[in-house]
Amino acid sequence: MTENEVKNEIMAYLKIRQIFHWRNNTGRRGTVSYGFPGSADIIGILPTGHFIGVEVKGAGGIQSAKQKEFQLNVNANNGLYILAYSVEDVKTGLAEWLNI
Repeated sequence: MTENEVKNEIMAYLKIRQIFHWRNNTGRRGTVSYGFPGSADIIGILPTGHFIGVEVKGAGGIQSAKQKEFQLNVNANNGLYILAYSVEDVKTGLAEWLNI
């Protein structure tokens, strides 16, 4: 499964769970940068009011230094950050966070 297919599967799951979320695009086109460097691929707000960031990786993918820094900031501010290689990683992370 490609990274994009995993993202779509995760977003479909979050929609079913009624978790407010959106795809967060970052990057650069020519000399113009957009988005927050290192921010997660999918971001949103949990029913508890907490921030959620989901960084999606394909098989063998690793976080960049900026993505690790973003994760540290989310965790330090009582948010949930999930590094996901599949929708199962998101299900596990949410179950632990929401005690379900």
